[in-house]
Amino acid sequence: MNRIYKYILLLCACVMTTVIAQAQAQGIPYACGFEEDEDLSNWVMIHRYSAHAQDQWMIGSAVRCEGKRSMYISADGTNAVYGSQPNIAVSYLVFKFPESNKQQNYDISFDWKCSGDSLNSKLYVMVCPEQLLHNEAANNYYDLNKIASSVSGVLSPRVPTQLLGESRAPFLYSSKEWQNVSLSNELRISPARSRIPFAIVFIWVNNNTNPDLQQTGICIDNVQIGDATIKKPQSLTVEPICGDSTMLVSWESGASEFEVQYRTVGSSTWRRAD
Repeated sequence: MNRIYKYILLLCACVMTTVIAQAQAQGIPYACGFEEDEDLSNWVMIHRYSAHAQDQWMIGSAVRCEGKRSMYISADGTNAVYGSQPNIAVSYLVFKFPESNKQQNYDISFDWKCSGDSLNSKLYVMVCPEQLLHNEAANNYYDLNKIASSVSGVLSPRVPTQLLGESRAPFLYSSKEWQNVSLSNELRISPARSRIPFAIVFIWVNNNTNPDLQQTGICIDNVQIGDATIKKPQSLTVEPICGDSTMLVSWESGASEFEVQYRTVGSSTWRRAD
């Protein structure tokens, strides 16, 4: 079903540690814009495995999609700029699905931007049972020790990362503007898996060696995990109307009703479209 609204719109789908630690599982639905102090300690950040590594995950105000803060990579501990030493940095959140006696489907989405290129600097995403992150078995490629201790700036192709967005991209890179992305495939959680903690893992891979390259690293905001029973709208388009100060916004969906909210560029106030 297509719906068209005429508005001036900007639509948005929208502690730190150097050792691997156990995190408290968060409930579903989960939404985090990194604004509330109590949300920040739920994220585990792993970096500086190499003495030469510069990049580290941090939560700060240097850049954000909305609000005052986001989570991003910084080479200097302040600015959202990545460094010139190859390394891999990991940030993850532990969460738990509601227990169920039948399979349930879930969706994960977040806002992101990054000026890295596909050869040198990009973000991978991994979702798995939390227990696999700390299992050092030789054939377990979810193991964070194997992933984050690499100093080559190249992620092993055996690491089971997620495909992202409608394009089913294996990683994210080269976007100077904020975008929203979901996992390409919904998470199908069986009754047995609904009883164990899971983790979403952001893996920043930097193979840049040019000290003169000063670019924005990966920035994350508005992480959401929720029920996928109601399908998200697809094929969103925004078209200006000639001779008018309005826009046509349309999308495709099987749902019969929507609540549309909008805000002007630079504003943090959302308004509902009646």
